Amino acid sequence: MNIVINEFGFDSHGNRINEICLKNKNDMQLNVINYGAIINKIIVPDKNKKFENVVMGLNNIEEYEKKSQYFGSIIGRVAGRISNAKIKIDEIEYNLEKNEGENTLHGGTEGLDKKFYEFETFMKKDKAGIILKTKSKDGECGFPGNLDIEIIYSLNDENEIELMYKVKSDKKTYVNLTNHTYFNLSGNLKENILNHYIKINSEKVIYLDENTLPKKVVNTNNTEFDFKQYKKIGKNINSKNEQLIRCNGYDHPYILKDIEYCAKVKDEKSGRELQIITDQPCVVFYSGNQIKDNIHMAFCLETQYYPDALNSDFLDKKLLNKDEFYTSYTKWIFKMIED
Repeated sequence: MNIVINEFGFDSHGNRINEICLKNKNDMQLNVINYGAIINKIIVPDKNKKFENVVMGLNNIEEYEKKSQYFGSIIGRVAGRISNAKIKIDEIEYNLEKNEGENTLHGGTEGLDKKFYEFETFMKKDKAGIILKTKSKDGECGFPGNLDIEIIYSLNDENEIELMYKVKSDKKTYVNLTNHTYFNLSGNLKENILNHYIKINSEKVIYLDENTLPKKVVNTNNTEFDFKQYKKIGKNINSKNEQLIRCNGYDHPYILKDIEYCAKVKDEKSGRELQIITDQPCVVFYSGNQIKDNIHMAFCLETQYYPDALNSDFLDKKLLNKDEFYTSYTKWIFKMIED
């Protein structure tokens, strides 16, 4: 295992931003910056042992501060949209920042994707990692509670990346974090992701209303949203399904059948395969519908709790109590496609 730290520039507040590079014995590489706890690069081999980057990233901190597409970042306090920018906790109504029409998106304009993180690294026999820490103040973007946030990335010699979240609040509050890494297994963005095959461990998808807020749970069997078996991302993406037209592709929460196994994606041309494991009950599959000038050039699989659950009459609600811990993990496993 090897760890290298390079300067990535300074943010608009004068904080020095570093890029921390973890490399394992197989020369697989994970690069993270301490702004937004962003995954900037993941470099893995293809079937011909050619090493290439399989995520979308930006070249400097100025671009990350200006762009709003959440490339590789930690999303929170609450991932997804919150309807009418309001939540109620113990009969107290909180008015949140409206940063997407009448709704709150991805925690607001001061979300965890825009935070500076202090960091430290660690090294073990077959694993190297980064611990990133930041805070979110009581009332930030309207949310209650002072949060202490810890994000841990690690890379091992089995070509597995693990992401662990740990959050503590001094008030009862609403927390639902995810990571917004954009993947493209072709390597170095050579092709779009429409010929990638995807398999999702789910029989239920959440349909969205005209404001892309959760509307109802629908069985996926024999629909355009059925990914129980491997299917090309592009097979049905241009169908006349109202949901796909509304979102210009997939941008939908899937309810996972069981904890642990989440999804698999493979690119036959490069031979690369990605497997995802999580302890969360939901994953949002996003097919890169709004990437400016690069539509469908990457996909996201955002593991999380059910979006807008606090305002839903059909999804289970979940809150973080004072002085308790919110924890979650996701693992990305990179392999070669087996014959």
